[in-house]
Amino acid sequence: MAGLDLAPDGLGGESFGAEAEGVISYVVSILGPPTEDSGWYDFVGGACGASEGRYVSWRDLQLEFLDASPATTGLRHFSGYRYGSAAGPVIDPFGPSIDGEVTVGDTVDELLAIYPSTEIFADEETNSTVFQIVDGLGGSLTGSSGSDTIKSFLGGFRCGA
Repeated sequence: MAGLDLAPDGLGGESFGAEAEGVISYVVSILGPPTEDSGWYDFVGGACGASEGRYVSWRDLQLEFLDASPATTGLRHFSGYRYGSAAGPVIDPFGPSIDGEVTVGDTVDELLAIYPSTEIFADEETNSTVFQIVDGLGGSLTGSSGSDTIKSFLGGFRCGA
């Protein structure tokens, strides 16, 4: 989807650490109004030292905002995203991808053909198979064989919100 490339440093034209309202306006200009917005809430127990958090979602795309993360502190800012798993029969919105090449539903073989240094491992805490392309960009898989598929992408500094 034009303007919403998934990256280790942000989403589309917006970088981690960018002011929250500007990022939300940017995504609204592409996808329309969010389907869910938690509003700002007291954030307790996160690993980043944040005191406020917020989630804004467009169906299967969720953005996380904090007032402190490794990206910056003292500013309500964009700290991370999750794209997938599909909540319905198909992913919605369809289109966000890495470099226009890999997205939710693509196979492990397709992922490794484009990003051969991707690490795939079992996450014993969540009993799932996960991958990491580079620091700040990874996700979950249906399994580790070549025909298994990408379930979701995680980007940025998700601090337990």
